Amino acid sequence: MNRRLFASIFSGALLGVLVIAACGGNGEGGGSLEITFDGTDCGFRGPETVSESNISVLIDNQAATVVTLNVLRLEEGRSFDDLASHIEGAEGPDDLPSWASSITATPAAAGEKTTFGMALTAGSYALVCVTELPLGVQAVAPFTVAVEN
Repeated sequence: MNRRLFASIFSGALLGVLVIAACGGNGEGGGSLEITFDGTDCGFRGPETVSESNISVLIDNQAATVVTLNVLRLEEGRSFDDLASHIEGAEGPDDLPSWASSITATPAAAGEKTTFGMALTAGSYALVCVTELPLGVQAVAPFTVAVEN
């Protein structure tokens, strides 16, 4: 993996963690997540833990290239840090670890906002942005779904 892609992935992951901390993502919240791509990094705004299984996601693509948001479910015992480490050594955006299942891969056209919803089961998830030009993969942020019965 080239140094530029690694730097992009690392800075995206760090940005995601910083944004979560700045937004008070420690507690539980509603089922609304927002991802903004500025042409360099994907930023995340939303709670770290959602208490609802029906999640609403907004992708705000402010760049001149397509960005795709991948929502991955992580197997029990695996963490966001595990995923970020895997992406660091990945061969490309389709090189998912066997312990991460793709829930959706939703594209947002250049300069567009895209909203979608999904029903999720309780567990650990990760958001990953993939850009086409230049090709880049960023592990953006973790979140947990804690569905109450």
